[in-house]
Amino acid sequence: PFQIHYSDLRTVKRLGRGVSGYVNEVVHTPSGEKMAMKVVNLLSEAVSREHICRELNTLRFANCPSILDFYGASTFGDSKLMLLMEYMDL
Repeated sequence: PFQIHYSDLRTVKRLGRGVSGYVNEVVHTPSGEKMAMKVVNLLSEAVSREHICRELNTLRFANCPSILDFYGASTFGDSKLMLLMEYMDL
């Protein structure tokens, strides 16, 4: 529903960290929308191209209420992939 640029995201806090990256809670400042931003280091040996493609396809094309809404993905920096998803506050 809106264009998302990395510069429009404000980090609120770190939600978690894994072998290949981390997840932050962010706010899209123009809309006020709270999101989860997963950042994957594409140079990590723990990340395979197949795994990334499978995750992107699942998020983008799945039509299931049990899967988070997916807002988009983009590369930034030298080797980082950013995935923006619905933020779930349990």
